Amino acid sequence: MLLGEILLFDAHSAVKEAIAAMINRAGICVVSGDDIKTRAYGYEASSAIAIAHGIDAFAVADAIRVVIDRQMIETVTVNNGHLCFTLTDEALIALAQKSAEGGIPSNITPPPLEDARRIEEYAYMRMRMFARKPGRGIPHSPSIRGALWLSLGMVEALNDKRLLKRRLTETAKAAITIDDSTSFIKKELYGEVCRCICAMLYVGITGVADS
Repeated sequence: MLLGEILLFDAHSAVKEAIAAMINRAGICVVSGDDIKTRAYGYEASSAIAIAHGIDAFAVADAIRVVIDRQMIETVTVNNGHLCFTLTDEALIALAQKSAEGGIPSNITPPPLEDARRIEEYAYMRMRMFARKPGRGIPHSPSIRGALWLSLGMVEALNDKRLLKRRLTETAKAAITIDDSTSFIKKELYGEVCRCICAMLYVGITGVADS
């Protein structure tokens, strides 16, 4: 995926294809990346294939656990018939690093948005501030993990401007509310993650401004 001359990595699509390959290796049914959703709240990915095929979701989950890539997937659980997948911290930060390594200029201000979407621009500036901090890895924080995963969905949405605007706003709101109860000093641990979120907000704001 290209943003101007910058080649971007689509983390959400990569996860969808990897999970689909695991399910296919399990031999229960044949699926594609389109059968995997990456907006499951509380999880990085989910699938309704058990419901769609009329099979026992717990049996599917057990079969997947046999062939699972444990460097990528932390847990496979069942919620209301849906298979739910949680990424390992190592996989998530690797995806974030790959997404942000394309030379995205997170140290400059992206173009202004004509429709006064100030929350997105404020979130970008906030993440840019914390991006200067030295922290590496993913802190044990559901809010920052959720904001990071939301932001990594920006590239997938670049060809759908309505979806891009929605994901941009969702990411901005999540970024602004990262651990409101956490002290400013503790937030200094978030440097690497905030650099990635900042880069992805740049992608979203630039993509919306160019539409």
